[in-house]
Amino acid sequence: GLFPQFRLLERHVDSAMWKELFSFGWKIQVSRLCELGTFTFDRLFLSVVAGVGALGLYQPALQVATQARLLPFLAIQALLPYTSELSAAGQKDKLRRIYFEGSLYLSFATFALLGFLIAFAPWLTLAWLGDGFESEKVALWIRIFCLGYLFNVPLSLAGIVSQAIGRPGIQARSSLMGTGLNVILAPLGFWYAGVTGLTVGATMAVVLPSPWFAWALHRALGVTNIEFQQKSVVAPLGHWFP
Repeated sequence: GLFPQFRLLERHVDSAMWKELFSFGWKIQVSRLCELGTFTFDRLFLSVVAGVGALGLYQPALQVATQARLLPFLAIQALLPYTSELSAAGQKDKLRRIYFEGSLYLSFATFALLGFLIAFAPWLTLAWLGDGFESEKVALWIRIFCLGYLFNVPLSLAGIVSQAIGRPGIQARSSLMGTGLNVILAPLGFWYAGVTGLTVGATMAVVLPSPWFAWALHRALGVTNIEFQQKSVVAPLGHWFP
C-alpha cells in the first residue's frame, strides 16, 4: 500500500464515537436535502404546470426575498465552532447569551432589509423589470415572501445552535416538515389562486414549522419561548415601532 506503516487496529476504533458521528452526519444531510426540497419544489411544480414563462416572473421575487433573508445570516456562520466549543465545555449560560444576542442582531438586520423590500417593492420591481413584465405581480409576491420570512427571522441562528449542542435531529425534523408542507400547500395554493396562491403556500411551508422548531430547541437549551421573544424579537420591534 501507499502507507504500509499505517494500520487501523480494531482496538483504536471507538464504535460508540463512530455511531454518534454517523448519526450526526446523516441528520445534517437530511436537513440540507429537505431544505433544498422546501425551496425548490414550488419552482419545479410551477415550471411543469404553468411553463417557464411563469417561472421567469416567480423566480426574481423568490430570489430577492431569499437573498434579503440570508444575507445577514452569512455573517454568523463562524459562530458554529465557537458555540460548539461552549457546548462541549458545558458553558450553557454563555451559549444561551450568544443565542439571544446573535438572534437579536440578526433580527435588527433582517427586519430592516425585509421591511425595506415590503415598503418599496413596487418601485424596485418597476425600475428593475419595467412596465412590460407585470412588475406589480412580482412586487406582490416579494411582499408575500418577505412578510412570511419576518416570522422566521428570529430563528435564523437556531440551526447553528442545534448543531452546536449535538441535536441536529431537531433541525432535520423541522426541515422535513417544511418539505412535506411545501409539497401539499404550493399546489393547493396554485389551484386556488394561481401563482399568488402558490407564493402563499410556499411561504407558509417555511413559516409553519418554526413554532415547533423553537419549542424543541428552547426545551433542549433550557429557555422559555417568552424569554426568547422578549430578548430577541420584542427588542428590535420596539426600536422600529416605539
